[in-house]
Amino acid sequence: MAKNLRAKIPASDTLIVRDINEDAMKRFATEAQEAARSNGAGANEGQVELAENAREVAEKSVSVYLGSLCGSRGLASLRMDSAL
Repeated sequence: MAKNLRAKIPASDTLIVRDINEDAMKRFATEAQEAARSNGAGANEGQVELAENAREVAEKSVSVYLGSLCGSRGLASLRMDSAL
């Protein structure tokens, strides 16, 4: 899902991602940077930033897309209240 978003948003935009699987996030960021470079993107294009939590995503974003492919374990860790 994040791969498709990164491919469709302008190269000048930064995609901020959060996943409960830290390794998957890091792997995605590396792959996205490599894909951007192979497509001729400049140093500040095709950026992916890894967030520590949902609050950080919300604070740094102009617009937010929430997607979930995980089960209840991942959803339970995301509480939509003022504690975020």
